[in-house]
Parts: sequence; C-alpha cells; structure tokens
Amino acid sequence: MKNRHLYTGGNSEEDFRRTVRGLSADRILVVTGRESYHKSGADRLVLQMHEEPIHFTQFNEFSCSPDIEDVYRGLEAFNRGNFDAIVSIGGGSVIDMAKMINFFGSLKIDPEEYLVNKASPEGELLPLIAVPTTAGSGSQATRYAVLYVRKIKHSVEDDRLLPQVAIVDPAFTNSLSKYLRASTGIDALAQSIESYWSVNATEESKGYAEEAIRLIIPNFTEAVNEPNASSRQAMSTAAHLSGKAINISRTTAPHAISYPMTSHFRIPHGHALALTVPAILAYNYEVTEADVVDPRGIEYVRQTMEDLVGLIGATDIALAVGRIEALVAATGLETCVSKLGVDSAAKREMIVEDTFKAQRLSKSRIVAMSFCE
Repeated sequence: MKNRHLYTGGNSEEDFRRTVRGLSADRILVVTGRESYHKSGADRLVLQMHEEPIHFTQFNEFSCSPDIEDVYRGLEAFNRGNFDAIVSIGGGSVIDMAKMINFFGSLKIDPEEYLVNKASPEGELLPLIAVPTTAGSGSQATRYAVLYVRKIKHSVEDDRLLPQVAIVDPAFTNSLSKYLRASTGIDALAQSIESYWSVNATEESKGYAEEAIRLIIPNFTEAVNEPNASSRQAMSTAAHLSGKAINISRTTAPHAISYPMTSHFRIPHGHALALTVPAILAYNYEVTEADVVDPRGIEYVRQTMEDLVGLIGATDIALAVGRIEALVAATGLETCVSKLGVDSAAKREMIVEDTFKAQRLSKSRIVAMSFCE
C-alpha cells in the first residue's frame, strides 16, 4: 500500500498546491458536489492553480446517494479524459464517487460484474486527493465506497480505494446548513459508537473511536447550533478519526438499517442514523450468553459496553441513551419516523427486509426497532 498523507489546519491552499505539483500530472479529474464545491469555498484550491500547466475537468453529474447509473456516467467522463490523477472535493458521497470512478476506471472493471463476483485484477489506481467539505463520513480515511442498485445498498471494498492524500480543513464546513451539520455530525458519532462495539474492533480501532467520541460529545451541540472555529475543528477531526475506526472495524446495525431509509424514503444518511443509534445502544447493552457473537466472549462485550457508556459521559445505560437522544433533540432533527414518510406497517417491513440483505448484519444479533406514531 502506498504511503498516505493527512494535512489539517488552515494551510489547505498551499498543501493542495504542493501535493498537485508533486503528482507531475497534466490532466486531473475533479469530482465535486453540484453546489457544495462553490459554497464551501473549496473551489479556490483549484482556481489558485490557474497558472499551472494542468488541465482540470470537473464532474458532478450524480445524485446525493449515488447509484450504479451515476457510476457509469462517471466512468464515461473518466474514459474521455486520459487523466493522470483525481481530486474529490465534497461530502462522503462525492469522495465515494471519486473512489469508484478511480477503481472501476483504472482497473477496467464493469461495476455490475464486480458486484456479482467481487473480483478485481491487480494494478495501480490513479493518485486520489480527497478534500472533505463535511464533518461526517470520514470517507477520506476508508477503503470503502457505497452505491445503490435498484435501491439496495452495495459496498465496494479495496485497500486501493484509500486516497493517497486527505486535506481536512474545517473552514470548508463553514457554509453547511444547520441540518447538514447535524446529520453529518451524527454520522461521525454513529460510526464511532458502532466501531467501538463491533465484533471486528481492535485496540487500534477502539482508540480512534474513543478519541472521536470524546471530541463529539462536548462539541456537537455547539458545532450544530452556534459553530465556531474550535467546535468545527473538533468535529472535522472526529469525523476523520471515525473513518479511521470503521476502516478497521466496519459499521454495524444502525448503518444497515439507515440505508433502506435513505434509498426508499430519502431520509438523509446521518438523520436515519439518529433514529436508530439510541435504541440499538440500549439493546446491545443487554447482551447475554445466548446471543453474544463476539469471539472474545460475554465478559469482553459487557466491559466494552460499560466503557462505551462512560465515554458517552454517563454512569448507566439509561443516562447514556438519554445523552444521545438529548444531543439529537438539541439539533431539531425529527425523530418520529412516521413523520418522515415511514407511516405504514408495509413500509416498515420493507426497511426490515432490506436491512437483513446487508452483509453487516449477517453475523449480528437481531435488532428490534420501535416506531413512534
């Protein structure tokens, strides 16, 4: 695996300029959001390079939750350009799209065939620079990318998907709406919590998750409602750490449940997670000998859950659940799924059915969900 580089702080323009010059690239594909690229101010990274002998081509023709047709459009743009490198500037979906274009385009793989057999040839991808404009998914730190096929979520996973360079500048989150600050922040919190209790967790991943939780809990409400430089920095750092955590451990039940909520009912990913994390936190705390699946055993899992309660800043599980619910409530996010379009038994059954198609629940305890009326 190639060396990875992370740049943080307020020197993003110089970091970007130096990184691009180091690539010795003539033609660069820039994958961006349709509006966030300009609103965030991150477009100045490319604009400052106008005197360089480099041709930049922008691609933004994809949806907020990219599907396979979006990927094919991206590959058409890739194949027309004879590019030397790729830059992704945007939220998690934008960075995921850039990863998929790089993966399928560089290795000449048909996406649908890959999703069937998961086989990929050896070979190098183009250098990828990721510049997040949200503080949520941490996609710049993961080897995963998500796409939908007929509303069913699929993952692309390969170590080569990891960007060579990540430039994490909290200033690029300044233009986010309150709603996006809330939903993306919940994503980072959910990833950290899920990573901590995951059966795939290691001491390294738990360290990243712990650091992220310790940053999010005291800073989240301020970062959403009255953001300042300090709270933005905390959330951007936490989001990156949460990405590093799930890059090792993967995510778990809350993420699996969130995907059909997003694909069928257009509930943004982080908002969907806000509906599930508190209940599953409470449920997993009640683990028993009969349903534990972590090979490290019941005592390890119970201690992990006790440690997690403490990280959240509580002394018992009821207070921990209440703390998460209070954080969500303070942002104004709607928590009644009936008011979000999931207003019938048939729709709820659809969520359950699609959830258990997700690989991340294949070895998990069955999770019950409650729906308010």
